[in-house]
Amino acid sequence: MARALSHRGPDGEGVWIDESGRIGFSHRRLAIIDLDRRAAQPMHNEDGSVTIVFNGEIYNHRALRAQLQTSGHVFRTDSSDTESLIHGYEEWGIDGLLKRIDGIYSFALHDGRHQVTHLVRDGLGIKPLYVAWLGMGAQTHLLFASEMRAILAHREFQAEPATAALRSYFTFMSVPAPGTFMKGVFKIPAGHRLAIAADGKAMLQRTCNDVSEKVPQSMTFEAARDGVRKHLEHAVASQMIADVPVSVMLSGGIDSGAILALASRLHGKLDAFTIRFDDDPESDETLAAGEMARFCGARHHIFTLTPDMVFDGMDSVIAAQDEPQADWVCLPLWFLAREVARNACKVILVGEGADEQFAGYAHWRPYIETIAAYAAHARLSGRIGNLVARAGAAAFGANMRMLTRLDFLDRAARGDPMFWGGAVLAWPMVADALIEHDPHESNQPRWIVQQPTPFGSVMPDAKSFMRNCYAEIDRIGPDRDPLQRMISLEFMHRLPELLLMRVDKMTMAHGVEARVPFLAKAMVEYSSQIPSPLKWDGPQPKWLLREAVRDLLPASLVDAPKKGFGAPVDRWLRGTFGRVAEDEICNGPLNARLHLPRVRRLFREHGTARANHAGILWALYLASRWMHMTVEARP
Repeated sequence: MARALSHRGPDGEGVWIDESGRIGFSHRRLAIIDLDRRAAQPMHNEDGSVTIVFNGEIYNHRALRAQLQTSGHVFRTDSSDTESLIHGYEEWGIDGLLKRIDGIYSFALHDGRHQVTHLVRDGLGIKPLYVAWLGMGAQTHLLFASEMRAILAHREFQAEPATAALRSYFTFMSVPAPGTFMKGVFKIPAGHRLAIAADGKAMLQRTCNDVSEKVPQSMTFEAARDGVRKHLEHAVASQMIADVPVSVMLSGGIDSGAILALASRLHGKLDAFTIRFDDDPESDETLAAGEMARFCGARHHIFTLTPDMVFDGMDSVIAAQDEPQADWVCLPLWFLAREVARNACKVILVGEGADEQFAGYAHWRPYIETIAAYAAHARLSGRIGNLVARAGAAAFGANMRMLTRLDFLDRAARGDPMFWGGAVLAWPMVADALIEHDPHESNQPRWIVQQPTPFGSVMPDAKSFMRNCYAEIDRIGPDRDPLQRMISLEFMHRLPELLLMRVDKMTMAHGVEARVPFLAKAMVEYSSQIPSPLKWDGPQPKWLLREAVRDLLPASLVDAPKKGFGAPVDRWLRGTFGRVAEDEICNGPLNARLHLPRVRRLFREHGTARANHAGILWALYLASRWMHMTVEARP
């Protein structure tokens, strides 16, 4: 299992099995802080009663170490952040430790004295953590790993795709936690921990959510601007800690540009990496990125990606995803991370999380300004609206645009929430039109939920999942305005299970650790307290952040419109790759679950440019190819 994760930790391997033979930990090391062998894992306390394996970084570990040493704890390493977790657990317990640490992490900690094992995922879900059960009753075994592929490597695990998750994947571009695309494998949700007792009972408990728990405070625009700048400066400074070089993933936008500027002020000349497609000049940001790199005095590396390179490496990208993520940003990310590794860089700073906190997405505005009003009127239709929507779905079963509108009417008439996150690919009526339903399928984790959480022991459908998320948001903060609720939802689902997973999986595929300064704990807590009008008002999206970093950027860039980071998959699907994708989908392992005549119609409409179905077709291709590579090709 450990060797299945060698890409995440190419610098060493460690295994520990306790004296009873009941518990075993293994670890692959990516040496970034304290390169000495004494910092290897699994790591134990002085008497061996506490053992840990840990993935990530604890940015405030030096302050924690000093505090713990004052309390009498003796450290054997010079600067290992892992050892701070062990002594912190001894001093404060699991919940006390989690309240104090700032970082990106998932870890497993076994306490031999109290016979309990804790599996923990950080509050924002920056690092992944998977679990699975083998057997039943007294013969039950629990497996865990940073990636699902390690669980699949266990010789007793039977790989079977969880096709019950297909509809949710099709809607959200990834399977919401705690589900996965593999039957019997589950994700620990962001901000949760799983406690496994000596008798094998597993208790899931929510530990934190840095967004939902904060209440907006009264402040001026100037105070908010200065506070954002202060917290970003602190975040970049704290995340530069490493005993290896730290670099920056640089686009032409203000997020990565501000990170590079602040990091360069602290550490001088840095490496910055940018990628471009040679057949997609419209999305090329190399000119703006180059201007930013020159402005900061950085060594700028530009990697040009050709379609042939993408097609040759596509299976490698799909394998690196570990489970399907229908976001084609994974393509350039994987290749750029490979270039970072080839330049001997192990740590890279990325700009994820800024748009979510500071309302940087232009497509959010209609939900607040227009769609909410339409939904309020449609809600008056009640039962009649539902009947019209269902009748329309039966009549327009192959018209994706019409089905989307009818789904909107159906949800509005029911009083369901309109905003489901910034990455909804196919609303439920669209998914129903393309995917055959199997009512007998299920995929449920075997844990007990200790307190209210939308991530329980029953895997809901997409609509029920969204209702659960909003119910949790409103339970914690019942007076939140629409923008605050939208931001909370993004932090609950899309950010941890799509955006941060694509960053983690694509970079760690090459032994590169991505750090996210905008998602530093103090930054997120502060931004959650900024009133919505200060984020929303202004001549451009993300105006508050633009003003906070204006002096860090060239004047020509600070007010430039946002460009999306992606790949020209829509155009590729109108060429040779479209025929490859259609053959994979219609003749591959997914075909029995699909309404194939409608799928073929989508290919025809897309191929003749009558419509753009690239997102749907890419999602189907990705899922089918992943099933072929992960399940059917297993020995």
